[in-house]
Amino acid sequence: MIWENPEYLWLLALIPLLVVLLWWKGKSVRKLQKQYFSDSLFNTLRTGYWSIGAMVRTILFISGLVFVLIAYAGPKVGTEVREVKRRGIDMLIALDLSASMNAEDVRPSRLEKAKFEINRLIQRLKGDR
Repeated sequence: MIWENPEYLWLLALIPLLVVLLWWKGKSVRKLQKQYFSDSLFNTLRTGYWSIGAMVRTILFISGLVFVLIAYAGPKVGTEVREVKRRGIDMLIALDLSASMNAEDVRPSRLEKAKFEINRLIQRLKGDR
């Protein structure tokens, strides 16, 4: 795998440190809650909706951070970037489609003759568009 900015990958090593810091913060908050709340209220806070919500938010935050860091590193899978030199030129052909082009002063009509000449020109062009 090729990385566009591999210097961002070292930041992934900080994720375990962040997990430890968040765990320590949660532990200190629980310690403070235990000091100020009764045992029954503390157990309700600890096992209730708020505790699960905080855990889900933390997991989503850390996962999002990991994915952002990987995206910043720019993984390139199965691709090789190389410069391609194009030969030829871009062409634009304008053709008059008015009623006067159907005049048959030249056999076939001017329009048919123009189509024929354009097809001949296109067949001779190799790398041009």
